[in-house]
Amino acid sequence: MMFPVNMEEQDYTTYCREMLTQLMTSKVSKVCLDAQELILTMISHFSLDITSVYNWSMVDPKVAGWLLNPDHPPNTFTEVVKMLWKDNHQECDQDADATTLLCQDLSQLLDVMELLRRRLMDCDLLDLYLNVEMKLTPILAGMEYHGICVDPQRLINMGDILKKRIGMVESDAYKSAGHRFLLSSHVQLRTVLFDELHLDEKCENRQKLARTSVNNLKSTSESVLVKLQHLHPLPKLVLEYRKLEKMKSTYVDGILACIKEGKLTATWDHTSAATGRLTSANPNIQSVPKQPLEITEASNKQPAEGDKHETTSLCAREPYIAREGCSFLAADFQSIEFRLLAHFSKDPSLLKVFQGDDKKDVFVELTSQWMNVPPGSVQTTDRERTKRVVYSIMYGVGPEKLATYLNVSAAEAKGFISSFLRRFPGVSRFTHKCIEECKAKGHVRTILKRWRLIPNIKSPNFFLKSQAERQAVNFVVQGSAADICKLAMILVGKQLVERGLRARLLIQLHDELVFEVADEEVDSVRGVVKDIMQSDDLLCDGKIKLQVPLRVSISVGKSWGRMTDSE
Repeated sequence: MMFPVNMEEQDYTTYCREMLTQLMTSKVSKVCLDAQELILTMISHFSLDITSVYNWSMVDPKVAGWLLNPDHPPNTFTEVVKMLWKDNHQECDQDADATTLLCQDLSQLLDVMELLRRRLMDCDLLDLYLNVEMKLTPILAGMEYHGICVDPQRLINMGDILKKRIGMVESDAYKSAGHRFLLSSHVQLRTVLFDELHLDEKCENRQKLARTSVNNLKSTSESVLVKLQHLHPLPKLVLEYRKLEKMKSTYVDGILACIKEGKLTATWDHTSAATGRLTSANPNIQSVPKQPLEITEASNKQPAEGDKHETTSLCAREPYIAREGCSFLAADFQSIEFRLLAHFSKDPSLLKVFQGDDKKDVFVELTSQWMNVPPGSVQTTDRERTKRVVYSIMYGVGPEKLATYLNVSAAEAKGFISSFLRRFPGVSRFTHKCIEECKAKGHVRTILKRWRLIPNIKSPNFFLKSQAERQAVNFVVQGSAADICKLAMILVGKQLVERGLRARLLIQLHDELVFEVADEEVDSVRGVVKDIMQSDDLLCDGKIKLQVPLRVSISVGKSWGRMTDSE
């Protein structure tokens, strides 16, 4: 099917809009390559109501190909065909004109999709494909169309503050080093730190300083600079310089370049991550930091007695603002991956952490059980250590990296992990089960049967095998969280439309959904969102009963950077 997107005659435009709308809402099977792009194009050119596209049904070969092999998704129709037929695929005539090539592809489209459907069914992925991934497609198109409003002047003001502070840090760094050099150059920084200042020789654990994977050179990474910062002022200045430059180049200048008519539109992709997570690009709005950056508006020299350095707090999310008459409403799954780890592990002590008071801090409660102390005696450092250990186990982070996070020795970090696993043995049983099932089947599955093929699980190479084992465990937990969040997007969107509520989903942050809501409907939308997102029966499609409750926190605000709890 082809249709013109530039039409001057109003009657013809109306005819095309009505014809295509009827087709998309009909029960006729429709195969569309890049379905999300088609939906976005139709919304834009025919001025369609976003909510009207949520019930469109179609199938996309590229999405099917990604589900079958998420680590190597096809990017073009040719790659889809090659994935199915491999050696038997005949290349198209490269000398043919564009129309001929298009007709050749179209002639294969239905046959290709039928074969993909059979493979999805054989792999027990068809239900996930039809009822999650394809239903999500029009929602993502709507998110791309809506975009989010951004105040460019706020970004410009932030950029001016950052530029001023960067200049001051550079000046202090040059004085500290004794000469000018390029702070962004790892080569020049390595020369200053190790050849001129000899900081590696002054470090007590110099033999443990990280080295680069290429050429085995002395590293100037963040973890190394943190270890060196007490020996000389320069490493700390470089760390601050990098934070300031990252903020300015990525979250100020980079965002300013993407704003059009006061609006920022990102690309949303559900076929880029093997875990099933959504990704955003151009720009990556998911990476905009939540925590503010504290800017010291003075030199690093010590202030005179009685004086204080003035500081400014810059929040990268502050310039993102709701449209007139609207507010942002953010719904955040609380510790969903940790809750799923408890569900899968079936560890009685771990499950107990999530029972009782909904408002309690689960990591304080977990620390209390681990250390056998009352919750009121748990210190902030103890809580942070527990949280790091939990996520290190889920993500397969080894003792060395955990040691860097906690600023302890690798032996101490290993001891923390061992102690935690002894206290909660169900976690070890779960990870062992994941690995053994992966070895037996060659893949692992999430709560909604999403799979990931892990070929290196039996590799004789220790490094590859260890990496595969970490991937297996991580995929089950993180992929299941992605399943639940995607279903939440679909179910909440459907319910909002049915109730006639004017709420738009703008951003998905893995375990958090950000809506733009009419001010007078905030309370109604809050109720709908929370009821659905806390219902494991709905989010697990009624097939699985979670061993732990799902909890969602709601916050509301006029700016994405100034959201307040709203329970």
